[in-house]
Amino acid sequence: MRPMEQQPERSSSASAPPPALPPPPRHLVAAEQVTHSPPLVHSKLTPPTLGADTVRRSRPLELLRDHPDRAIVSVMAPPGFGKTTFLAQVAGASARNGQPVSWVTVDDLDNDPTILLAYLAAAFEPILPLIPSNRGPLSGLVVPVADRAVARLAARLESLGRPALLVLDDVHLLTDQTALGVLTGLIDRLPPGLCVALAGRTEPDLPFARLRAQGKLLEIRPDDLALDEGEAAAMTHAAGLDVPPPELHRLMRHTEGWPAAVHLAIEAGLDDGGTPESLAEIRGSHAYVADYIWSEFARRVSEEDMQVLTRTAVLDSIPREVADELAGPGSGERLWRLSKEHRLIARIRP
Repeated sequence: MRPMEQQPERSSSASAPPPALPPPPRHLVAAEQVTHSPPLVHSKLTPPTLGADTVRRSRPLELLRDHPDRAIVSVMAPPGFGKTTFLAQVAGASARNGQPVSWVTVDDLDNDPTILLAYLAAAFEPILPLIPSNRGPLSGLVVPVADRAVARLAARLESLGRPALLVLDDVHLLTDQTALGVLTGLIDRLPPGLCVALAGRTEPDLPFARLRAQGKLLEIRPDDLALDEGEAAAMTHAAGLDVPPPELHRLMRHTEGWPAAVHLAIEAGLDDGGTPESLAEIRGSHAYVADYIWSEFARRVSEEDMQVLTRTAVLDSIPREVADELAGPGSGERLWRLSKEHRLIARIRP
């Protein structure tokens, strides 16, 4: 008789799955405890240095002088219209008059509200040395925290007690709604005498309509920034070119006073031996102008938009229905949108 083999002892739960491990502990941090301390790039807080040959922008400067009560100055124009140069002249004139000036050059990173607040605080430090830094307990992702930080900043500005200027250049790069809310909150809490000048290629999503209706907004447009013949003559003279009035008039007709085109025409004229005739004959097909337009405009235009622009470029002015015939249905509406986004397409209202 064979002995019975001893069976291995089995647990009654051997077939059951092993117990699940508990989830790792979650560390919940209050919004006020989230810190974000970006290093500041001080060149963003400094106005550009202007050369001795920089032409004074008389017309827009006179607009500012004639409207001293406007708390917000909007300088919106395509690339090459001298927005930064103009505001640097405004900042220089304000500083010479003893008026405190703060400057912030906006970039894409400022769409983080914490970074934007840090730069705003740093910009005001020379005016208010005791202002608390916003690089403390902030979270750019939490709207109430950003709102409280803006309120604290505005409360400190109340103690300024004299006129001052804040310049925000390249403000079109602000697209994040919370960051735009930070700027809107500051604008809505401005103390008397503090002027904010905003420069950009297109209008950001800020309450311009409300500010316009309240009489607080001064708008400086491309036509105001375009050079007149006197300013163009000053530019050519500073470059060492003696341009007779007929050639200067032709130059203005071809460039429509666009400062970048006038400057490129001067460069082209110097390359061609400095002849006034070559300077006055500048065209969009010239390599300098074409390269500039490509780098500043065409590279940012979609293939569909470029097709519409190319097919409708045969006409100086084009009704919507004609655009639809030349470039396909919807082309007129597309051109209307591009005229707002790029501003080299001028809207002609009946």
